Amino acid sequence: MGEASVLITPHRYTPAYDQTQTSGKYCVQFVTFKQDVRGLEALAWWKKACMDWCYNRFEDGKFGDQKYLDDWLERFSGVHELQHLGGGVAPWNVQQYAFMKSASQLQGKDLLTDESFEVVFYHFHSFSYSKSNILRLCNPSYMLPDSAIKHLYAPYIKALQQAYEAIRQVNQTATSHEIANNVSWLGRSWKKTILFWVKGHYANHYHQFRFRYGLIIGR
Repeated sequence: MGEASVLITPHRYTPAYDQTQTSGKYCVQFVTFKQDVRGLEALAWWKKACMDWCYNRFEDGKFGDQKYLDDWLERFSGVHELQHLGGGVAPWNVQQYAFMKSASQLQGKDLLTDESFEVVFYHFHSFSYSKSNILRLCNPSYMLPDSAIKHLYAPYIKALQQAYEAIRQVNQTATSHEIANNVSWLGRSWKKTILFWVKGHYANHYHQFRFRYGLIIGR
């Protein structure tokens, strides 16, 4: 970011999942404003724009609070587009990378350019719990590479499970999460049901025991 006053994070869509026209070039998962004239000018403009219109739909070139950022490099001075590939890794761009653990740091590699980078943060977009101990890692339309499931999702889910156990030690009746995903479709197809219970996963839906016991390789 250096001397810039605003930092915005690009989606870096994998071409097959490019949603720039509808969802925007930049993701509002991580936006930074310095408390200076340039930063506060951009923030005030964004606030007013969102007060005027901010809905979870694409309409008249707008989408939520997000597509407003598309022209910020031209609209405002002092705006920096994040260049670090490790910031904003997400289901819509993870197909471009391979991941491996190096000491205590998670490393990524761009499969096209062979550029290596440290993973800074991952966007667990649409991760949710379902009935019968089923987890939806992300929207089924995204293909998640094995290395992403092993090095990004598995540690995350393990941490969630440990937090759940810690909560249960304090209060056996506490609910640590919501059941936010309906998987009734799974029971309507015997083929999908068999595939799920034999393989332990189907269309980005996984049974929690695969992560609890490390059974996540060989999808």
